Amino acid sequence: MEALELVNLNWTVGLQLNIPIFSGFETKSRLAEVKAILSQAKANEETKRLEVLTELEGQYLNLLLAEKQIEVAEENLRKAREISIWPWKV
Repeated sequence: MEALELVNLNWTVGLQLNIPIFSGFETKSRLAEVKAILSQAKANEETKRLEVLTELEGQYLNLLLAEKQIEVAEENLRKAREISIWPWKV
């Protein structure tokens, strides 16, 4: 064995793995936070939806009122024309 040289090889391998032993409170807390955010977003959506519907209803009622006011104005104009020419009718 004189001709063989022994080679000494040293190998080092490292592995790190982090496994939380207990993260229940953190997980539950985060889940509760996400649920609260989702709930708030849904409430905001419903509020905006109701605001839009209320505004739309108000505008529709304004349109109906304006149409009625036009009808009344036209009727008043018709009556005014009748009155203004009545004495001169033969």
